[in-house]
Formats: sequence, C-alpha cells, structure tokens
Amino acid sequence: WKLHDRSIYLDELLRHDGRAGESLCSFCEDDDGLYKCKECFSGHLHCQACIVQRHSSHSLHRIEKWNGFFFVRTSLRDLGMTVYLGHQGKPCPFLGQVLDRFTVVHTNGIHTVKIQLCSCHSDRLHAKFQLLQCSWLPATTEDPQTAFTFDVLDSYLLLSLQGKVSREDYYISISHHTDNTGLDPPKVRNLYSVQMFYADFTKDRYTEFLHTVRIWL
Repeated sequence: WKLHDRSIYLDELLRHDGRAGESLCSFCEDDDGLYKCKECFSGHLHCQACIVQRHSSHSLHRIEKWNGFFFVRTSLRDLGMTVYLGHQGKPCPFLGQVLDRFTVVHTNGIHTVKIQLCSCHSDRLHAKFQLLQCSWLPATTEDPQTAFTFDVLDSYLLLSLQGKVSREDYYISISHHTDNTGLDPPKVRNLYSVQMFYADFTKDRYTEFLHTVRIWL
C-alpha cells in the first residue's frame, strides 16, 4: 500500500480541502460554485441559490464556503434559508410567526436556523406541537427557542447505555462538530454557578440538553 497507493490516497484526501478542479455550480452550471455540503454525497460545489434550493428538506446540513484560499464555515440560514413548519416545507399562506435565531441541536452540531410557524386559522397549532411534528423536541413548552432532534437524543441514549458516555461529554462532542478549532470552546453551564447568566446563549444549550434528555428518557 505504501509503495503503490499512498500518494493516490493523499491526493484524493487533499482534494476535499480544495475545489477539486470545479469552478461552476454543478447544478445550474451558470454561477460560480463556492459552496459545498459536508453531509451530501460527493461534495460537489454549488452556487448560493442552488445549494439553498437543494437543501429545502435538509436544513441541518453543514455548509462551507470557498473564500478564495480555503473553505470556511457558513450556514443555510446565513445563505437565506427559512425553515417552514407545516405545509410540507412550504410557506404558510397566513404568514405565521418568524423565529429568526432558533437553535437546533443535532448529531452533527448546534445550528442556528430561521423558522416560520404555521398560522392557519382552522387548525393552528402551538409552536411546541409544530416542532414535534418535525421530529424536533422543544426544550420548553412555552415560547421555545431551542429544540433537540429525535436523532440526537436517540444517539445519546445508545451511547450512554453502551459506552457510559456522560451527558456533558456527549454535549461537548456535539459542540466540537460545530467548531473544532478550539477558538470558541463550548461553554458548559453549571446550574449552580453565576456563569449561567452570561453564557453565550446562541451556542451553549447544555442546560436545555439536560432538561430535554430527562423528558426523552
């Protein structure tokens, strides 16, 4: 392997750190391909409009942008995506409430998304029920601003039962999916510490995680 295949393996691995010879969007082939998804198969490059369009049902995928030298982290929210609850992902005709910075914790990281609630007069549901219908468990029953996917809760349950992984360790590992540079370490709040009053509420959802796991179990 070292003699015959090592250089080929290295070349292919390094291709993922660059544009792999692509310059145009692989979907429309009109605009520059500056964005790629770390979750989708093949990792082809897309323009901003196409990558948002093609992720209408995958709002929690991790997106990167080519800055001319290397890929940097961005998000579908930053690219203009709104997650519509109800109506099979389409906007509610009655212009429901918009939550501009809603936090969703998934197996691949902690995401900030923009969601619009369904506001139909005939069968209007509270936000917590609309979130549950999307397989997102809200961290609170009143005015939820955070939710945890069923997948992330099931994943923790399996790792806890099989490997005795603590809730804190699991949450920190999820945070590393979001940022593994060490420049913005996850802040694990202590319920009995004053730290909880000045923690970064956009990224630290450990307390909500503890509460939601109790519900899930």
